[in-house]
Amino acid sequence: IQGNTIGNIDESGRWKKKLEAEWIGPFENGRAIVKQKGRWGLLNSDLKWVVAAQHQSLSDAGFGYYIFGNKGKFGLLDENGHVYLKAEFDSIHVFVDGLARVQRKGKWGLYHQAARMQIEPRFEQLGEFKNGEAPAKLNGKAVRIDIDGEVLTD
Repeated sequence: IQGNTIGNIDESGRWKKKLEAEWIGPFENGRAIVKQKGRWGLLNSDLKWVVAAQHQSLSDAGFGYYIFGNKGKFGLLDENGHVYLKAEFDSIHVFVDGLARVQRKGKWGLYHQAARMQIEPRFEQLGEFKNGEAPAKLNGKAVRIDIDGEVLTD
């Protein structure tokens, strides 16, 4: 990486392959987030686009997933560019202990790193899980829920 140019050089120090970009993130697990022409994409270590620079935002969500955004909505894709959640969410948080909080139409739910919706969005609020429980708000009432979205009784 040199300035806003990333590429491979030969033994004499000349560029063999290069790519110009506005912003180039560090390579992590063979992938780098890159901004080119005002759009965000994902490069592999061979400087090939895994995800073309087409999104308004792109950030690392952990566990090999990336949060992408377009027109104020967010989705989730993996390190190979496969879309797991379409860009129809109001918010997606990074994964914590293999779980990501997601918000759709003002309701919160939970997405599992194993590529499945753990809890469909139905809570007005949803805090972070600790010891298998999280604070939430359901029908205007403060509750505690378990990892499956079941309301716990005191």
